[in-house]
Amino acid sequence: MSKPKLSTRCLAEAAILVALAQVLSYIKLMELPNGGSLTPAMFPLLLFAVRWGVKPGLLAGFALHLPAFWIYTCLKFDQIAKTVWCVFRLRSGKWIKRISTGKQGGASA
Repeated sequence: MSKPKLSTRCLAEAAILVALAQVLSYIKLMELPNGGSLTPAMFPLLLFAVRWGVKPGLLAGFALHLPAFWIYTCLKFDQIAKTVWCVFRLRSGKWIKRISTGKQGGASA
């Protein structure tokens, strides 16, 4: 069995079902005696997890209960990681190519 990829369709479906889960969390099916309540909020996430697998389902459930600040931070973390990688790559000098020989070289000539 092949490993599922996070395609555009998967991400769009996750966004729609997380939004639906948020709306359904305001509907109370039953008020429990010790202060809890029963809501149908997890049904869209369960449907998503069955359709796309456990890992994307966990990510969608994680995104539902995170504040907006942390979701934005997680989305921007790849740019931070790329910046750190680029700084190390720049300082190593491996990106410089010697024009006369065409070989990879260091920062010093």
